[in-house]
Amino acid sequence: MPGSETAKIDIDSTGRKWLSTEAGNDGVVYYSDAPYSSWTGPVIQRSSSLGALLLGRLCEIKNCHETIKDVRGRGLMVSVELSGDANCSANSTYVFQRMLEKGFLVGHNPQRSLVRFLSPLAIEKSEIAHFVTHLQWVFEAMA
Repeated sequence: MPGSETAKIDIDSTGRKWLSTEAGNDGVVYYSDAPYSSWTGPVIQRSSSLGALLLGRLCEIKNCHETIKDVRGRGLMVSVELSGDANCSANSTYVFQRMLEKGFLVGHNPQRSLVRFLSPLAIEKSEIAHFVTHLQWVFEAMA
């Protein structure tokens, strides 16, 4: 890559090819799917824009459900804090269990009434939309 001194290429278990480079003080990561004819934009920049998309969609859900006290995060590390009523701990466990049943692995901390989302760097917009749709259904079922 331009301005790079070294690069490392790996292929993961799904067949996705990863390229990491060091340009100055910044580390940059790209990926390519078979047939490896093109590379994505830098994953870090991508995670910032996709994280903003996820955060925005979660804020939309928050505006419709008073169960959600706060939505916060950075990049693709995002969390939802549930409101401080007596059922908070049970609510975070409920969200965790329902999302797991739907095939999504999310983190939760019942003591702090948090549900955490640590999305992979290679997530696509369509996968975020799919995730948010299911999460919205879970919050609607809690109402």
